[in-house]
Amino acid sequence: MEFFREKSFGYPVLGPGRVDYTGGAQFQPTIKPKPYDDKKKELITFECDFAVSVPEIRELIKKEKAQYCVVLDCRDTFMRKAYCSFEGEFSFEEAHKEFHGQVFIEAYIIITEDIDNFHSSYFHPFFREKRVQLKSGMVIAQAETVRWNAFNENFETIAPPIDFHIDDN
Repeated sequence: MEFFREKSFGYPVLGPGRVDYTGGAQFQPTIKPKPYDDKKKELITFECDFAVSVPEIRELIKKEKAQYCVVLDCRDTFMRKAYCSFEGEFSFEEAHKEFHGQVFIEAYIIITEDIDNFHSSYFHPFFREKRVQLKSGMVIAQAETVRWNAFNENFETIAPPIDFHIDDN
């Protein structure tokens, strides 16, 4: 799912540029690709650190009713995978060969269990009096998509295009 500021979910979603939550509510994921952590240079480690300021959402994650998710999407190699965790800090590895060109990194908080009557003190006044029904798989927080350029190149010794010989005469 691509990030669109104007997308309406029909229920409050926390994210940049959205007005569904007020009072400085924020969702701040940091995903850092660390190429070549292994000796064979075959794996990329992705280090993830999530921060969310809404206590009601943090409580859902603590109770494992919601989880942090990272989606990697590389259109050049047709690879798209999701990695999820209940921990605010986690890492995962992926084969370097899965990436070439532009990779889209998306971050979400996803509901893992149906929830009746969800409410937050940070809801915009439009939603403040409402109790929201959340179903498993629904997005409750979304960050802007980050683009990362990955190039799967094998750097080998290349013969120079010009061969110099020194003539002793």
